Amino acid sequence: MIYRSRNALENAELSDALENVKRHDFNGTVIRSVYMCGQTWVVFSDVCKALGYKNPSSEHKRVSDDQKRHIDIGLKNALAVCVNLDGLKRYAALSSKPVAVEFQRWTAEEFRKGACRP
Repeated sequence: MIYRSRNALENAELSDALENVKRHDFNGTVIRSVYMCGQTWVVFSDVCKALGYKNPSSEHKRVSDDQKRHIDIGLKNALAVCVNLDGLKRYAALSSKPVAVEFQRWTAEEFRKGACRP
């Protein structure tokens, strides 16, 4: 996973991330995503909220390091833990929450190939 402060991000990379943040609605929960470095990345805390998990910091350990990274999406003094689409699918598939099946269907449609590109 990449850990970098906002100061360490190149201006072009930061600008791209902030301009490309998209908001999606899953049953009234906003799921933010950003297309960056050739991939769609989804804010993990939004995914946890949608699935009913209250502690994203412990849940993100269930996602492989190569499927997550910290990205600046404009949060004050923080980088958001984001997962790529492979990590999102895997995490949702492993969820024991009743809403997980509906969430998996929604993600398949919402994040179908090319849907999140600028």
